[in-house]
Amino acid sequence: MREMFERKAFRTFLAAGSAAHQEAIALKYEHLTILDNIEQDYLLFPRLDEKLHRIWIDGYGNRFVRDFFELISLVFHYHYRWNKLDEMERNRDAAHQHLKIITALETDQLSEAELLFLEHLSHAKETLIASVSWVPTK
Repeated sequence: MREMFERKAFRTFLAAGSAAHQEAIALKYEHLTILDNIEQDYLLFPRLDEKLHRIWIDGYGNRFVRDFFELISLVFHYHYRWNKLDEMERNRDAAHQHLKIITALETDQLSEAELLFLEHLSHAKETLIASVSWVPTK
């Protein structure tokens, strides 16, 4: 569901033009700041991740998709079953993926931005499956 909604929202975002892209581009500095201090600041990334993805989700203008995104964001970033051992690396990787998307938007390479975004979604899914503790807790 997340992939379906975000793909459609991101394509709508790309079609909206460069003025719409400026909000995402403006988050470049925040990504760089977190990456510069990733060992201390990696726990700040989930809010930045949500902030970036919210740009195209909110721009899509569908209340159902927006509500679904809120739920997915909560589960994805704050669920207690996440294996926290590699959280810093996961956040670092995702921040680098975001920066690649932002750079493609800055240079008006929209096809590249879409490909990078789809890779980011795929990586997020793989990371979720690999990082969730599937063993029941007692």
